Amino acid sequence: MEPLTQRHTGEPSLVSALGRAIEAGQRLVMDRIDLARLDVLRVIERTQQGGAFVVLGGMMALVGWMFIAGAAVLLLEPYVTLPLSAALVGIVSLATGATVVARGAHHALTSPRHNGTPPSNGRAPRRWGIADAS
Repeated sequence: MEPLTQRHTGEPSLVSALGRAIEAGQRLVMDRIDLARLDVLRVIERTQQGGAFVVLGGMMALVGWMFIAGAAVLLLEPYVTLPLSAALVGIVSLATGATVVARGAHHALTSPRHNGTPPSNGRAPRRWGIADAS
């Protein structure tokens, strides 16, 4: 009688099949890791580009605001003294900036954190495409 390992020499053994399955699983995991890494790099690149546009836009808006404030000071000068017109424009600018910061902080602190799902709009959640009647 032949030993078990020699009887199936033409066919792959269970051990070699298991080894190939493990290797395929490892390749699959490595491919998934590479895809995830590429996705993260793409997100980082888009975030950097978006951040650069935000900074550039903010700088341009600041320069525009400075010109508008200067023009407002010059327009108020015939009616009040130059220091008072500068102070009035500065107070309006300060109040506008504080309001924008306060609204932005409120929005950042109260907006729901979600992972790819739209934030709740106060309505009942939808299940199976039908609004919940409760």
